[in-house]
Amino acid sequence: MKPVLLVCQGHPFESIGGIGQVILRLVESLPELGFQVHVLVPKISRGLGVNRITTRVFDWGTLHIQNRSYFRWSNTWNDRDASQQIVDLIEKEQIEYVHVHHLDGLSFHWIPMLENVFVHLTLHDYAIPCS
Repeated sequence: MKPVLLVCQGHPFESIGGIGQVILRLVESLPELGFQVHVLVPKISRGLGVNRITTRVFDWGTLHIQNRSYFRWSNTWNDRDASQQIVDLIEKEQIEYVHVHHLDGLSFHWIPMLENVFVHLTLHDYAIPCS
C-alpha cells in the first residue's frame, strides 16, 4: 500500500463543512485504491507550551493531531518547530504523497523541506486568509 497524507483543518471531518465532506469521501475511498491513509490536523492545546503530534487509529487509517500552543494566522507561517515535526512525521511514516486541503492552519515551511514526496495543494476557499 502507498502511504498518503491528507492535511486539513480539523476532525471530526463532519464538523468542518465542505472540506470535511471531501476528506471523509477520500478516507473511505483511498484504501480501496491501494493507499494507506494518514490525516494530519491542527488542534489548539492551550497551556501545552510545546507543540507535539499525537496519533489515533481508525478503521480508515491514522489520524495525526498536531497539538499547538497557539493558533493564529500571523504565527502559523513562522513556526519552524511545528514544521520540523511534520517533516519528521512524513519521514517516519514513509509518506509518498501529501495532499494539503487549505485552509488548514498549518505552516507551509515544511513543504520545501520534503524530498521525494509528491505534494498537491487544493484551494477549497478563496477567502483572503486562504489565498
